[in-house]
Amino acid sequence: MASRTTLPVALAAVLSFGVIAPSAATQPSDPGLKLGPIVRAQAAEGTGLSRVIIRAVDRASLDDVGPAIARAGGVAGRKLGIINSRAAVVPKAALVGLSHNPHIAQISLDRSVRGTMEATAATIGALAVRQDLGYDGAGVGVALIDSGIASWHEDLSGENGLRVSEFVDFVNGMQTPYDDYGHGTHVAGIVAGNGYDSDGARAGIAPAAQLMVLKVLDAAGNGQISDVIAALDRVVERKDALNIRVVNLSVAAGVYESYDTDPLTLAAKRAVDIEPFEFFEIFGIELGNNIVSAVLGAQADFFESILGFFRHVRFSLQ
Repeated sequence: MASRTTLPVALAAVLSFGVIAPSAATQPSDPGLKLGPIVRAQAAEGTGLSRVIIRAVDRASLDDVGPAIARAGGVAGRKLGIINSRAAVVPKAALVGLSHNPHIAQISLDRSVRGTMEATAATIGALAVRQDLGYDGAGVGVALIDSGIASWHEDLSGENGLRVSEFVDFVNGMQTPYDDYGHGTHVAGIVAGNGYDSDGARAGIAPAAQLMVLKVLDAAGNGQISDVIAALDRVVERKDALNIRVVNLSVAAGVYESYDTDPLTLAAKRAVDIEPFEFFEIFGIELGNNIVSAVLGAQADFFESILGFFRHVRFSLQ
């Protein structure tokens, strides 16, 4: 039985993709409604700064968001093209005024994320698949969005060294693989460890797979959803070159708004809508303590979010 702390979900999705622009019909007529609930509360405080994600009404309007942030006294961060958004730090007193900008569709909190993978399924049949069918992940790329990967580990090695096809650091901008928290290396071993140090006894799910590693968590295991979204953007960009068929997101974040406006949910859905993948599998998404608490609290928006995202998903119990 799943614990209260995490709820792992293993699933596979068969997709058809098309570029989806934010619908004008979904934009609120009252500018104040453009503020997510937490941002609305912060705006009422009136003092201090707020880390936010500002979504433009469409891709063409994204270039207007940066100047609007500057006029409001804020600092624009990275662009999040996958959802026509931009991360920013904005004075709380300026949030309401910023919401009146006609180029802006939504202002949401840039929430904290943390690493989580404490309740992995005990058995999923991976060993039988390797032994009976010969599938071991060879030729398949797996994107790991986490805290990075150790610079060397025998279980993650291959004929040409570490089985990392690309490493992107959204936290410190480093060029070579590292993991100052350890969680990403732990997940990498579960996904693609070859069992070298245990004579194969503790091999991972796909021991011959190549890894695309995207670091979004810092040395304390914390991060921001804007970096997770940027990582998804990079996966979409590189999926053909690296044959990315699997994306692993073992991070957790609270749920505060509908999937129609939540930037992280929009990015996850856009990742399976925007590009012409044949298959895009999301393996081992885990719903952290805050999300499970939302389920137990029967918050309607949470169920709406889950149903809206999983509407496109075919569950796999292989």
